[in-house]
Amino acid sequence: METCCCCCFPIKFIKKDGTAEKFEGVTEADIKANIRMVEIHRSFVYALGKTLYPEYDFISHDLTKFSSAELIPYTKKFICKVDDSVNTDWKAAVQHHYDNNPHHPEYWGDQDMPEEYLKESLVDMIAAKYQHREGRTSLPTHIEPYIFEMKAMFLTRD
Repeated sequence: METCCCCCFPIKFIKKDGTAEKFEGVTEADIKANIRMVEIHRSFVYALGKTLYPEYDFISHDLTKFSSAELIPYTKKFICKVDDSVNTDWKAAVQHHYDNNPHHPEYWGDQDMPEEYLKESLVDMIAAKYQHREGRTSLPTHIEPYIFEMKAMFLTRD
């Protein structure tokens, strides 16, 4: 069994049909840490999105990360640092995320992505870079200079 730390224990979730589902190697603290990480990301997307594109609603961004299909595999990947070869549900979780979130190009297949979702995708990338690569947990008071710097980097990347 792959574990995150010495205190790991199976977590059970009760499904709609009343049966329990076990998740080996994931603690309640791990799940809470992942939920907090997703909440921070969603708040960044909302704040940045409303600054750049006030006409769009970003409130539903990445809600599927709280679903049973994504929560545990994402927790194992990003909190527990379980290798993809051991995290057998990871690929299915990512596919579920792509299939249910129109701000990902994979959602659209060969179709053009509508402008609203292109903008959300841009905001998502800016927020992810700000949060993960720079380790931020809160937005600065004046985000405009950072947004435009990131937007320029996005538009000129290789």
